[in-house]
Amino acid sequence: MRKFSVKCLLKLLSAFALIMSSCTETNDLLSTIPVDNVKGVAHVKVEKLFKALDCKIENGKIVLPPALGKYANRIDGEQLAEIAELSKALDYKDVLAFNYDNAQFFTAGVSDKAKLDDFMSSHNYVATSENGYELYKLKKCILITNGTQVWITIDGLETNVPGLADGLNAGNCGSHEIAKTDVSGNQESVTEDGTVAKVAELTEKAKTENWGSLEIAKTVLSGNEMLSFVAKKMVDDQLLCGSAEAEDETLAISVKSVNYEGEDIEVADIKEIDTDFLRYVPGSFNLVAAAGVKDVDWNALAGYAGGVLDRSTLMIVKMVSEDLSKIDGTLAIAVKVDENANFNNVEGIDALVMAHMSQANIDDVLKKVKGFRLPYTEDKKGVIAFNLGLGNKKIYVGNVDGYLGISTIPFDADQNNSYATTFLGKKFACALDLPKELGLMKDIPFGVDMTVDVESNQFNVKMKLTDTDTPVLVALMQLMIM
Repeated sequence: MRKFSVKCLLKLLSAFALIMSSCTETNDLLSTIPVDNVKGVAHVKVEKLFKALDCKIENGKIVLPPALGKYANRIDGEQLAEIAELSKALDYKDVLAFNYDNAQFFTAGVSDKAKLDDFMSSHNYVATSENGYELYKLKKCILITNGTQVWITIDGLETNVPGLADGLNAGNCGSHEIAKTDVSGNQESVTEDGTVAKVAELTEKAKTENWGSLEIAKTVLSGNEMLSFVAKKMVDDQLLCGSAEAEDETLAISVKSVNYEGEDIEVADIKEIDTDFLRYVPGSFNLVAAAGVKDVDWNALAGYAGGVLDRSTLMIVKMVSEDLSKIDGTLAIAVKVDENANFNNVEGIDALVMAHMSQANIDDVLKKVKGFRLPYTEDKKGVIAFNLGLGNKKIYVGNVDGYLGISTIPFDADQNNSYATTFLGKKFACALDLPKELGLMKDIPFGVDMTVDVESNQFNVKMKLTDTDTPVLVALMQLMIM
């Protein structure tokens, strides 16, 4: 895991420091990426990303933040020095990234071709030229340029270059032949019969069928967010759009579905949450989640579980799925973890589940519970209480204001919490607050305060790190490397 994480960090820093576009507009770059051949495009504001990672380029070197500096010896310093030197010829304000032929590519404009040529010459990199394109095999990447734009791949030199060549031809780059590298590393030109005609055909098609021809793609990818993306969904005529911003200790992500005309597509299968359940949730609970359940095939979900569960567990799942299918509104779950609780000490954990059902269905569930033949008590409101062997902790089950309630604490409608704004008007919402001092967080150097919600047409995540002044991306990267 450690090697993989550091390698990912190196790839990100290397690619984003290497690729530039001060002289080429994002929309111009989009017009070189064909819709038919590429499933999605991401736009990276590299200056914002570097700021969020607290990284700098100084004196020809990429300087990592103190939190990551101790891992610098794992990173190829020679490659980073080369990349930093290239920044003299290339600017790194914006980058477009896309996947083609199972490989990741980055493209952007060239700010100073003369300085780029000087760099290649000083390092004795010799271009393979073909009809206006130059291919350079650098230390750990392939760079292809037509003088005003670069295309780069870093995911393996031999296997990716043929795919890149095809992608460039398909990307409205002109009726040109282009160089590719075979497995032995020798240069081999694409000169098979019919190749130029095919390139011309794809080029003509890309003039009207490229990502730049989609207004929604231009709108989303021309924004000022640190990261934005547009991708095709499995559903016909739908796109997935999203963005991410990181500033100080906060990370915000939003995603939504649109059609090709840019019109929002409403989230189906769930409905708006009824927030009445919040009256029973203490403000000290660490996790609260709820969804407006609508037409969920719980029996089908239980069937999918059949291949991985043992027979006795599957019987319980199927029984529960039958009861879940009776939910006709909000399903809510809340959990509290005390300072000493961990995965081996469940006594420090309290939980509350509330599922909206008809009176008849609630009565049916209560009848099943009484049939467990466990000793229980029943109060005047019909709430059953019994012990499942978890120390002195009791389980309470009953009809709570039209909800089937299951809890490890007594039901009290006078709880005080601040969750209303998180859940009001949402179809799904989750609030998570995990202070650093919790037993579950003992190996993590920060706390987490996070909300997730689904509005009528958009999915949102906002995460803020607590008990630390380390920027959020640096802290998360540090956690991956630890």
